[in-house]
Amino acid sequence: MKFLPFFSSAFLSLSFVISAVDGAVSSSNSSNVAKEYTGIISRVNDAIITNEDLKEAVRLMELLMMTQPETSQRQKFIEEVLKEKINEQIKNQYLEKIASMQKIKWFSKKEIDATFDDVAKRYKMDAKAFEKFLANKNIKKSTVIKKIETDVAWVAYINARYRKDVNISDTEAKKAVIEIEEKMTQESFFVCRMFFPVDNKSDDKSVLSHANNILQMLKRGADFSSIARQFSKSGDAKNGGMLGWIFDGQLSDAEMKALREMSVGSYKIVRNDRGYALLLLRDKKAAGPRTYSDIKFKQVIYPFEKRPDTEGMKHLLEFISDMQKSSKNCHEFMKKAQESGVMGVSDEVAGTLENMIPEYRSVIASIRIGGMSEPIITDNGVIVVCLLSKDTKVLPIPTADEIRQRKINERLSALSERELRNLIKKASIVVKGNYSLGADYSTAKK
Repeated sequence: MKFLPFFSSAFLSLSFVISAVDGAVSSSNSSNVAKEYTGIISRVNDAIITNEDLKEAVRLMELLMMTQPETSQRQKFIEEVLKEKINEQIKNQYLEKIASMQKIKWFSKKEIDATFDDVAKRYKMDAKAFEKFLANKNIKKSTVIKKIETDVAWVAYINARYRKDVNISDTEAKKAVIEIEEKMTQESFFVCRMFFPVDNKSDDKSVLSHANNILQMLKRGADFSSIARQFSKSGDAKNGGMLGWIFDGQLSDAEMKALREMSVGSYKIVRNDRGYALLLLRDKKAAGPRTYSDIKFKQVIYPFEKRPDTEGMKHLLEFISDMQKSSKNCHEFMKKAQESGVMGVSDEVAGTLENMIPEYRSVIASIRIGGMSEPIITDNGVIVVCLLSKDTKVLPIPTADEIRQRKINERLSALSERELRNLIKKASIVVKGNYSLGADYSTAKK
């Protein structure tokens, strides 16, 4: 029995994720919207995007982000997905042209298969189970593979074209290390971040609108790391936007100012000199020694087929409480839970306490090693957290190589976005009038 760890908002069983993606464009909740989108929706140079292409892309994006937008936000969400679909088409067309002209291959089958396996692992499945899961959600494996191929090829292209021009000197990297060493004991912030560059002033409004659309998804409970992997233009997107502990000077002045004013667990969009940053403040520490906590835990869950009534819930909590009281430690409790036949035990989860969402970080912080939390009631079941280990460690200082790589990734990401914008401006893009995507996506270019 496998459950998702609650380092994100979607932390229960896989059935929770499945139910969260059932309402694509064709759902009954969106029937009025769905009737509008028939036939060919967009032409991108010599390719087309149909209504069925878009509906499948929406289902896939909902799955990847582990969320479904509210009805009021659905139109904006669909438009964002359509933009991404157009961008994918433009990238793919250009990459195929370059590959044909230069007789090169951007990736190997082994690399694509490995990436597909990694995506499957996010859902606690192997590749075959994930392929079946996709089919059940009316998403073709070939659609996912094509997206992976385009993403991998685009990164390879950007690196091939620009990497030699993006240099971070030893002096610059070592200077950054010294600055961090000097600030290690100052106030610090555990930050996740998405970044959306603004190349031209004329793009400012549309980029801000894009960031605000994503912010609404997050406020509804979407998983930050999943959305960052899909939408962020930062070099840290592949890590789910996680920057880790940040000290004064590591981000722009505007971002550092915002972090000082933010409460733990909150989001904020901040404008800096390169674009818009969407910040999530996971934790903050006052000046003093820098430590963090590595933890390992398991979840014991009583899943609901139907949420019990008040009397039923009372008996259920008494049942779990009696089992806890009769157990010497969490290991004995987990054994009894499995033997009960009505409760399951998750796989072991390892991570950093500071990277958990605040409400669950506080739960685990209060448990002794080998102990159990009080029952946590959710819409999908009752959870008891069993803390297996907790190891407090001194926060390491980033090496010069790590700093160099981060700065290189940031610059390559900015160049990647500029390259895409240039291709968009040269492309012939016609979009059905039902969609408000902005001038770049709705007029044919000669």
